[in-house]
Amino acid sequence: SGAFDGGPSYEARRNLREAARDAFNTGRWAECLKKLDEAKALVGGEENEGMARMRSEAEAALTGEASVRDAGVRG
Repeated sequence: SGAFDGGPSYEARRNLREAARDAFNTGRWAECLKKLDEAKALVGGEENEGMARMRSEAEAALTGEASVRDAGVRG
């Protein structure tokens, strides 16, 4: 089954992305990145814009940098 045919790979990828989003939303950055890595591996390294943005923000949070979401906010 291919990456976009709705087969088992699609279902597994969707479940992993949902788990990554849940981990992201609850501040579990390392878990989020692990799930994103697993989903990305199922499609041969491809990642949509939303998942790439989530990855970037989770990586920033893990390294203690300001998140991309808050980068434009000045006090």
